[in-house]
Amino acid sequence: GYKYDVEGFWTLIYNQGFEFRVMGRKLFAFFKWKGKGENATSFCNEIMPGWSHDVLGNDWACIQGTRIEPKQKARKPAPAVYQSEAKEMRLQQKYKTNVDFIDQINRA
Repeated sequence: GYKYDVEGFWTLIYNQGFEFRVMGRKLFAFFKWKGKGENATSFCNEIMPGWSHDVLGNDWACIQGTRIEPKQKARKPAPAVYQSEAKEMRLQQKYKTNVDFIDQINRA
């Protein structure tokens, strides 16, 4: 099998893709999918072609990846947005600046 003794970090970017940082490089790729809307199918074991660069933003390159193990079947993705009454109420609220919260952050 494939085993590498390297450490890194990854960040999920909503339901679109992920960035990972390893060995002095940042890499980003979108999840592979086919179709549109409710007919979309996500292929959890593959990514679309992506890009990479060093941590300073130099030395750009393309990347491609496939999960080797464990193998997973394609599946319908979860809905990107879940509607609820509480969420709708929050979306209807007008923005209010919370000066106390901002001051708390700036003092930290």
